[in-house]
Amino acid sequence: MDLEEKTQKAALGFLFGMGAIRISALLSKLDDVSEVFTLSLKALKSKTGIAEKQLASMEREKALRLAIHEMQACEKLGIEPLFFLDEKYPRRLLQCADAPVVIYVQGPLDLNERRVVSIVGTRKNTDYANEIIQSFTEEIKQPGLIIVSGLALGVDTLVHKSALKNNIPTLGVLGNGLNKIYPFRNTSLAREMIDQGGALLSEYPVDSLPNREHFPMRNRIVAGMADAVVVVESQEKGGSIITAELANDYNRDVFAFPGSVRQMYSSGCNMLIRRQKAHLITNASEFLTLMNWADAPKPLQKSLAIEYSPEEKEIVDCLSKYECLHLDQMVQKIGFSPSKIQALTFSLLLKNGIVSLPGNRYSI
Repeated sequence: MDLEEKTQKAALGFLFGMGAIRISALLSKLDDVSEVFTLSLKALKSKTGIAEKQLASMEREKALRLAIHEMQACEKLGIEPLFFLDEKYPRRLLQCADAPVVIYVQGPLDLNERRVVSIVGTRKNTDYANEIIQSFTEEIKQPGLIIVSGLALGVDTLVHKSALKNNIPTLGVLGNGLNKIYPFRNTSLAREMIDQGGALLSEYPVDSLPNREHFPMRNRIVAGMADAVVVVESQEKGGSIITAELANDYNRDVFAFPGSVRQMYSSGCNMLIRRQKAHLITNASEFLTLMNWADAPKPLQKSLAIEYSPEEKEIVDCLSKYECLHLDQMVQKIGFSPSKIQALTFSLLLKNGIVSLPGNRYSI
């Protein structure tokens, strides 16, 4: 992929009022990404059927200017922008309807490892939480595992440190740009995470400052990135509960450690369990058993009645004849443009109709 194409893909993330679903629909009607920015409004309307007024509101030129600046900053800082149709984009996050169009990643971690667990909790943890985290992370260690958290103070910090102690790659999801670490006191921890094979991730441009509104948005990535979310300790309101609720919305497995009814920092976990929004666990062994991770990978569960568009059905029918196919092979066999195939596979991933594999390959 050349610099111009990377810049255009990054610019899609700056288009006003356009999320991943709208952009996917737009690209499905075009030959490639460049047409979003090179075609006149009239030609773009003719190809997509979208009104010129709506197309003009995307502010394409401004998006490109911002993307050029962003690409320069990313290159300087060793940050990799990932477009939502890129091979390296986390496939679990791609299943979420509100997945970011572009994410920024710093570090060598493969975001599509076999198993991903997010561990979250309060910023004002007790010793009880620390004991749980130390034993839990040590006992769930296995090849192909990533531990995700939010790099905040309290439980998040303990989670990342315990993962490093046990040589488990760990991902920190930030609510600000990757140019500065927030909170500042975790700067050295963040560097250690990268040095030991982990990574930092943000959906916000490199120089974005911390913002209270960013943190609930950050929580959806923590939830969407994972196969399972574990809440260690939390009050009844706060970011950890938001993350658990989002994980339920994304059909992720949610777990919580129970605590004393007299301890306010366990009240959120107890509430999730009481409302059947989280499985009660008391140790790592129970978690591994419930996830079916103790002996074998958890089987993928597919919907029994998925509705496909005619074009989506062509993709499904084609893949059903082979063990798996590369995107380029689907282009050759079906005859659609690469951008159209990408948009259709994105739609099918959202429906759980197909599975994304390493190397830009797909299977049923």
